[in-house]
Amino acid sequence: MAERGPLLMRLLRLLLLLFPLLCAECSEVVRVGAEVTLVCGEVQLPQTQCNKTTWGKAEKTAVELFKLGRPNPEVSSDLSSRLSLTEDCGLKIQDVQTEDGADYYCQQYEATVWAPSSSVSVPLTVVSLTEEEEQQRYKLQCEVFGFVLDVRVRWLYQRGVVDKRNTGLIFTNLRDRSILFVPKDHFLYKEKHLFKCEVIKGEKTHIFSFTKEAPDERIRPEPEDPDEFLTEGSTDSGLMVRYLVAGVLLTALLLTLVWTYSSGRRVRRDDNEETVFYENIGGSAAAVRIHRHATE
Repeated sequence: MAERGPLLMRLLRLLLLLFPLLCAECSEVVRVGAEVTLVCGEVQLPQTQCNKTTWGKAEKTAVELFKLGRPNPEVSSDLSSRLSLTEDCGLKIQDVQTEDGADYYCQQYEATVWAPSSSVSVPLTVVSLTEEEEQQRYKLQCEVFGFVLDVRVRWLYQRGVVDKRNTGLIFTNLRDRSILFVPKDHFLYKEKHLFKCEVIKGEKTHIFSFTKEAPDERIRPEPEDPDEFLTEGSTDSGLMVRYLVAGVLLTALLLTLVWTYSSGRRVRRDDNEETVFYENIGGSAAAVRIHRHATE
């Protein structure tokens, strides 16, 4: 029974390693070219040059960026040159690119264990604004990359939402991008740079403009039209599979804990009991269960 405790602890740590806890308040939404610092939640102190912290990037396969405070030499120079750790062991990314949009994880290690004592998932969403002049119209596109599971995108004009009431404008709102076409004969064509992109993530919105000013951030309002957004197949289907598998593994772990506890009680009870049979000629046999007290 005593040997099962460390085994169960290893199973728990393995789950933390494979399926870090999502830190929604740690998530970041930034535009291409910006600088961002991802925080690791509660950092174990003291640390010497983040020697208890590992940062990684979860793509199709997990890629370690820093292991116990040291940069991974296998990471491409284009990426590693833009990465660094802050004094409180956050991950700093300079000149953010669309390929940086991903689900990052931060793991805290104790000195004597092989698996992390805590593991946090930190989503990063990257926003890209592009514009293109076509023959008869102007194309504006706002697209998000990375963790887009709970993201919505739409265009604004003077704080008003561009929707089907704006006649003459052609737009498409999808889960991860919004495309707006402004015809050259439209009265708003000369003011096309006044359009802004609103990225709704969770309970907050981030508003980006073509002037690359600091995004405005506010609490998300209730949507006026529930059918406003068209949906495509989510690019985070792999992430959903991860959480589904995590749920199955957690269920299996709970069943293992219950089985271990119940079997341990049964073994202890059987060890302290013995049954003596008395046979009576001409009558039925009687059984007496005697409880032994462990004094031997």
